[in-house]
Amino acid sequence: MDTGSSSEVAKMLFSTQPAINRLISDLEYNTSLQFFIRKPNRLEPTPEVQALYSELERAFIGLEEIRGAAEIIAN
Repeated sequence: MDTGSSSEVAKMLFSTQPAINRLISDLEYNTSLQFFIRKPNRLEPTPEVQALYSELERAFIGLEEIRGAAEIIAN
């Protein structure tokens, strides 16, 4: 979502572009959603994946809040 490129994501995650493309394809298959419109050297997010990304961001924020609360309790 942030890079628009599976090769850039692969670099960030110390992986390969084919592995990233396979993960995206598997996730699309398992959710019955198309996440990206494939263009030459570019992935364009669909409205469906933008909505899902917003939900995922909220979930990660919630996890960070839980982690912070656990640290406070531990201290």
